[in-house]
Amino acid sequence: MSPPATFGGCRDRLPHQPPSTGNPTARTHLLAPPLRTLHVRPARPLPVIDLQLRYPNLVKRSSSERRPIRRSMTIAAGFTCTDGIVICADTELTGGSKFEGRKVMPVSIPGLCDLVITGTGTASYIGMASDLMHSAVYHAQSGFFGASSDEERYFKFHSVGRRISRKLHSQLAYFGYGVSTQIPDLLIGIRFTCDTKPEPPRLLQVTCDGGVCWVDDSVLGMGQYVARGYLRVLHQDRLPLELMTPLAIFVLYQSKLSAEACGGSTHVYKLPPTGGTSMWNDKSLAALTEDAMRLCLIDTNDRSLSLDQFNARATIQHSSIAFFRLDRRWNK
Repeated sequence: MSPPATFGGCRDRLPHQPPSTGNPTARTHLLAPPLRTLHVRPARPLPVIDLQLRYPNLVKRSSSERRPIRRSMTIAAGFTCTDGIVICADTELTGGSKFEGRKVMPVSIPGLCDLVITGTGTASYIGMASDLMHSAVYHAQSGFFGASSDEERYFKFHSVGRRISRKLHSQLAYFGYGVSTQIPDLLIGIRFTCDTKPEPPRLLQVTCDGGVCWVDDSVLGMGQYVARGYLRVLHQDRLPLELMTPLAIFVLYQSKLSAEACGGSTHVYKLPPTGGTSMWNDKSLAALTEDAMRLCLIDTNDRSLSLDQFNARATIQHSSIAFFRLDRRWNK
């Protein structure tokens, strides 16, 4: 006869049976016997496939990560003149194919102010910023009308610009770009018209890090360093609107030649408004300026040219400048 089984040091009881309490009527016959241990052979491990080696161009991306935010695809500029401000931008829109459209958004609130907004990034972003600014100024009319001077109104508008900057930043963060995302630059021109003697218009810039500040001149977006290089030579002091307009068009044209995703014509708007927005084909202006620069920098120092040849080139250049001066587009 085999000895009684022991489990864990306790004799004569099953593994699932509680220790004996001395009651002879304990219902030990209802307890299930212990289960047998099953030995299962482990499955063969799956082969490890290094996708990065098999597909070297594969980019690892989590399911919750969005694509990087688009780069600034606009060249825009604003200049303070002696009699107003001029704001301009390129007109190229890229959406699978390239076509032209406006990126300078004028807004007018009768009896209060004239606004014009442009910036870097996509045209839809600039349009959204224009709508938000229009709505914010419209709902704050009582505060602007209650101000004692235009200086106080400009101070209130600066506060509106800060609120719009935060709202745009939260908009981009909401769509998965992260709270540290830099927003594209905006350039806003404003002129209050509710006083009998209004102050000159001003330029407000919303920078990519969310800062808001008044500026005299600003160039934003792709190719801005090319534009600043030309302006350092050609723009020493404030000019009238009629002189600053062709200079701004020429500077933006040179920037578009070297900037990616910028092109088309040049979109120009002035404050105070002078007949609305205009789009210029700036190639003829740039060709005239480049020929004049070539005459001054190269032909005047080319000793291989005879005096008659030089005088002939100067005469042709003078005729081109005179014809361009008489062009009706520049005599509005």
